[in-house]
Amino acid sequence: MEALGRELALSRRYGNAIVLALADLDNFKSLNDRLGHMAGDHVLREISRFFTDHIRKSDIVARYGGEEFAFILTRTSIEKGFRIIDRLRSDLAGLQIEYQNEKISVTMSVGITSFSPNDQHTDIELLRHADSAMYRAKRSGRNKTFIFDSGH
Repeated sequence: MEALGRELALSRRYGNAIVLALADLDNFKSLNDRLGHMAGDHVLREISRFFTDHIRKSDIVARYGGEEFAFILTRTSIEKGFRIIDRLRSDLAGLQIEYQNEKISVTMSVGITSFSPNDQHTDIELLRHADSAMYRAKRSGRNKTFIFDSGH
């Protein structure tokens, strides 16, 4: 939340657009139930490393809660942000994480929204928008990326 507030202030000051994405790992509870919480923790650490290694240094990724992650893509249009995040989603789906001789695959559902310097949206409103789009991705079958649409 602190990083989002800071980036919104910088966006307003310097006139740059940003993209906010919320990602939820699909069916993560079943992974914890099947393999245990130690396996779940291992998977979360590996995915965190994967995300950090696959975004620009100027961008931010943070664990938002449980198995949710937030991404803040600075100086990025919604179109470019969608391409970046959807590629990350696709690459994650192909990743095999090894834990105690077991290969684990994970997918994620993602919602994205954008902020331009002229917007009056608050950080909470942006989070709600991204969350709304993420739930649309989950309802539509998971392992998808949706852009916030105020009509839904």
